[in-house]
Amino acid sequence: MSGRLSLSDMPSFVQNFFDGVNRAVNPYAAQDREADLAVNVAFPRVGSFTARRGYDLTGNDMGSSSITSQHQFSTAGGTRYHIATHGQKVMYNNAGTWTEIGTNVLTTNLQNYFEHFTNLAIITNGTDAPQKITNTTTIGAVGGSPPTARYVKAFQTRLYMARTTANPSRVFYSALGNAESWTTSTDYFDVKTDDGEDITGLATLSNRLLVFKESSIHRYDTSTLVQANTPYGAISGRTIANIGNFVAYLSRKGRGVYLFDGVESKLISRPVQPWIDAMDWTTLFQAVADESSYWLFIGSPSVTIDGVAETYTNCVLEYRYLDSTWVVHTLAHAANSWTVFTNTSGSKDVYFGSSSGDVYQWLTDNDDQTTAINMRYRTGLRMMGSPHTVKRFKRLWLYGGDVAAQGVQVAFRLMGQSNWTVLGILDRSYRMFPFPAGARGRGLQFQFTSSGTELPIEIMQYEIDFEPEEQDDTGKLANA
Repeated sequence: MSGRLSLSDMPSFVQNFFDGVNRAVNPYAAQDREADLAVNVAFPRVGSFTARRGYDLTGNDMGSSSITSQHQFSTAGGTRYHIATHGQKVMYNNAGTWTEIGTNVLTTNLQNYFEHFTNLAIITNGTDAPQKITNTTTIGAVGGSPPTARYVKAFQTRLYMARTTANPSRVFYSALGNAESWTTSTDYFDVKTDDGEDITGLATLSNRLLVFKESSIHRYDTSTLVQANTPYGAISGRTIANIGNFVAYLSRKGRGVYLFDGVESKLISRPVQPWIDAMDWTTLFQAVADESSYWLFIGSPSVTIDGVAETYTNCVLEYRYLDSTWVVHTLAHAANSWTVFTNTSGSKDVYFGSSSGDVYQWLTDNDDQTTAINMRYRTGLRMMGSPHTVKRFKRLWLYGGDVAAQGVQVAFRLMGQSNWTVLGILDRSYRMFPFPAGARGRGLQFQFTSSGTELPIEIMQYEIDFEPEEQDDTGKLANA
């Protein structure tokens, strides 16, 4: 340990914030940079954190029904449109006004799946005949008598549709380059029809079509179907998303989120296992991914952390792909569907649809559509050397970023305690907080909280001044 030379030779402990939450390890095994709890947190720079950004309403309110799916549709001329399904309607964002394409073409409130193929937006749901959108005024049934399938995916030069009522383990494919030419009597392949499971989703990765069931994943290269080396498939196609060189998905059989690399799957969600374990597995889980994160909506589970049960309302688990960390978010609205929209500048914007007919753009404001964001970051247990050594805690030095309109409350608790003691508010770039007299123990934790509609100050580093107490060979204090 190094001392603060400007004060004394007193030992000090210096720590930056880096990682997200990790509840998979015991307090003694956790890395100093890992968080015990990270709710509504973002990491704007390596080694620092603040509250996440919020979201804003996109377009007008569409009414009381859920937004069941969304999609980016590009016309033959390259014009991009944001499409959403709402009740029986297919809508597009017409300069801020959601406008219907056609009239009540879908069975109400089904989970719809979109795919883009040869300048068409294809919609499937397993109940209605597949629909095609050719422009913002024209929608109709896909020609060529395609199957009434639940899932749809473009792969190489064909369109694939999977899971019909009569054949829940069958994948059909179109003619080459033509979404409206089908020979369903011969152009199909079956996937492990003897396992008692239905197909749960489709994806593409490494020039292969992936077919998911709950207990398996299968790779198809247009001629050969091979089962992958994993016992855990996806619970639903709505949880499957490409991220980096992987496909992420939620598994009910494997009780967690997995990354599939084209050969085998790896469990990645152990750091947030308490939330996974508390999920209602009948929830309509929804996920999306961009280049940096995978977001999974899991409903509103009641999660017990350190013996305290707490409901995480409209909970979203975020896997930060670039540094393999997790953050937990709570929202003011349920995320019933997601999409990624590539704007005209080439950057990607994330949107979600609510259960009340609204679409929101994610990570755009300092609040959740006027609702305050409640941030909470709790460090792991900090021992500052040997855990058997008792320390007298003297001062906490806290360093923040630029001064913000909203400060962050700082609290601590000693090892073995359940209650938190507030030290004060960090509302400037540097502040020293004295510990109360008698603050002594083998270790301690810190908790940083904020609640408001302004982005709080960025927390960058903390330093603890302390005095170790002398002990004899039995571990008793020498001055006791």
